[in-house]
Amino acid sequence: MKITSWNVNSIKARNAHVQRYLKEFKPDGFRIDTVRHVRLPFWQTFSPSIMAYAQEQGIPNFHIFGEVYDPNPAQLSRFTTEGKLPSVLDFGFQQAAADVFYRKHNPQTIDALFAQDDLYIDEDSQADLLMTFLGNHDMGRTGYFIEQGVPDASNEEKLKRSILSHAFMYLSRGIPVVY
Repeated sequence: MKITSWNVNSIKARNAHVQRYLKEFKPDGFRIDTVRHVRLPFWQTFSPSIMAYAQEQGIPNFHIFGEVYDPNPAQLSRFTTEGKLPSVLDFGFQQAAADVFYRKHNPQTIDALFAQDDLYIDEDSQADLLMTFLGNHDMGRTGYFIEQGVPDASNEEKLKRSILSHAFMYLSRGIPVVY
């Protein structure tokens, strides 16, 4: 069965389904998988309506973030500005952190990423709301990246790289996510 995500009836049905979850369970937020595979007009309707419904249900700090597996801020930001999602997983942050802390790239990589933070600014989103992370179940985690990037490093150096990258994630802009 094919479900057309841009069809008005499909949007209404999905909203009703999600509203039942919000009403019954009162979650703090939703992580939405594979956002980039659904057309932007769906998110433009879905996200604001779900955010408003969460407020009506007494969930004042409800948050939605989507997975858009792309490290390019120009692409990621389309989903928080045009697409009306409050946040996305910051694959740009993940790649820049991995390049600097695990692959010994120039730290200017991070500066170049942060210089693009204005792309995320609109009435309901900004770079501070992006979900920062260092790895996940789809791509690998910190230990894997360190082993790939600096295989001959001592265990002590590998541990220090992990600690430093995690400190950077926790103390940097964005909302840290640990997978």
